[in-house]
Amino acid sequence: MMKVVIRNILYTLLLPIVIFFFGLVLSFMFTLLLPGDPVLAYLPPSFTAEQYNAMLHQLGFDQPLIVQFFRYLGDVLTGNLGISGSISSGQPIIELLTARIPRSIEYTILPIVLGLIVGILLGVLSVRVRYRVIKLLIQILIILGISMPVFVVGMWSQYTLAFQLGLFPAIGDPFLPSGILFILTLFLTTRQVRSNYFKKSEEKHILSNGLQIIFNTSVLIASIFLLEATFGIHGFFELIIAAIHFYDYWLVRACVFILIGISAISLFLSNIIYTLYNYFNEERQVKIFATCFGRNEQVVEEGARYGFDTDQKFKDFTLYRLKSPLTIIGLAIVVFTIIVAIFPQVLTPFSMQEASGIYLGSWDPPSPTHPLGQTRFGRDVLALLVYGVSTSIKVCILPVLVGIAIGASFGYLSKLHRWVKGLVLGFMIVLFIIPSVLVIILFLSIVGGDILVIMSIMAMYAIPCVTLIISKGNYSLKLTAKKLIAYFPLFVGFNILLFEAIGFLGFSPPQIITLGNSISIARMHLYDAPWAFFWPGLALFVLVMGFFTLHYGLKEPIPIIDNR
Repeated sequence: MMKVVIRNILYTLLLPIVIFFFGLVLSFMFTLLLPGDPVLAYLPPSFTAEQYNAMLHQLGFDQPLIVQFFRYLGDVLTGNLGISGSISSGQPIIELLTARIPRSIEYTILPIVLGLIVGILLGVLSVRVRYRVIKLLIQILIILGISMPVFVVGMWSQYTLAFQLGLFPAIGDPFLPSGILFILTLFLTTRQVRSNYFKKSEEKHILSNGLQIIFNTSVLIASIFLLEATFGIHGFFELIIAAIHFYDYWLVRACVFILIGISAISLFLSNIIYTLYNYFNEERQVKIFATCFGRNEQVVEEGARYGFDTDQKFKDFTLYRLKSPLTIIGLAIVVFTIIVAIFPQVLTPFSMQEASGIYLGSWDPPSPTHPLGQTRFGRDVLALLVYGVSTSIKVCILPVLVGIAIGASFGYLSKLHRWVKGLVLGFMIVLFIIPSVLVIILFLSIVGGDILVIMSIMAMYAIPCVTLIISKGNYSLKLTAKKLIAYFPLFVGFNILLFEAIGFLGFSPPQIITLGNSISIARMHLYDAPWAFFWPGLALFVLVMGFFTLHYGLKEPIPIIDNR
């Protein structure tokens, strides 16, 4: 066991450094591909060719790429972040950041810390309590908590709590986004703690824990992007979106560097906690620690009940999980949305071209002709909702299938040896070091609004998730099939949230209909035409909840029943 502790300490110290370095390599490559000329930020409005060439040489852009990279590395480590070229022309980047970062810290740090603490306690409670009702209630709350699109919840709170009840300012106030961020952190943490409790000792690995932490960090960062856009908070994350919109090379480079640092620090802290937990619980077997956080007989029994590596035949395994009420509810929602995706005319008489037309009656309320009301250009809300759901289903399923095909190969490769597993999982963490929402936005800014770009990046980010779940357990194809069936809906659900977030931020291809874009457009008429955001937002929430409910029904079908 002491070897495991030493290995964990080495991973804790070395992994963040390695991840940070490779993250810098990726950020350097991304910023080089951005349109525009970074040299212009350092030149006056009128300049000569000699001045341009002199500045090009001074900044090192005439040097080989390897020299440029190490110069970039030296600049970011010494705080020489450059000057803004378009957002605030000529202003040092460090001044922009010191003005924006405190605004983001104001509403993020406290709710995240509180969410982590309460989430750990709730996660422990969810596996140790013996009452079926409490277990089921926590399970349902987890599903609802991670299913909520934060921008939809944000707009709903603006309309109800700010506009109708007048309890809070709708724009700029940190209380509402803090509350939403707390809820999301709470249930992401509860989900991970609950999942870790049911793992066997041989399934636990510090890199598996690190990959889960990086994933949760990526989700939280994407959520903060959306919250700042929703509530009009001029913080650090809103600055990143603006920098990408205006191709501010030096500002984008500095912001990506900071995000990589956030991910590396999160990984370092989580690995410290994991190492301490492993030491006190497994190595020293401290009695008080084991009593509070160890696996008792009830937890072991429940973990075995939920486990995939039982001797059940595949048919019995499937039937057992199909009996779960969660599976039935989730399957009903998913099947219905797939039918809508294939046959949209079931719910609307409009074709896709007609749904995107221009008509009279912009922002009119519901009527017999338009049962859910009208939005911009007089478009039918129901038609946009139906085709938005159809787009989500069609776009988000294929990347998961591609991710499964590639991730399964890496997962089986990781089983060859523990060092191979370390290399594979370490590589997967590198893929996750830059949040997926930022990678998609950067690529769309570079190559234009192409749906294939979004799908390719979603597939790339599905690979580490698939690799992680297959790297645990034995080589059995039956076991692999069980895991993939249970986790497939989860991956699709997160892809849908990511895809619609891109639409909400205004980066989705203009030729397609998305729920996120429809909701974003409705922000301008939130108070006089709430139906324009409410129905697409509700559809998105139910769609994601259906996939997540199906996942939990297949993964944790029936809580252990206690008759008390």
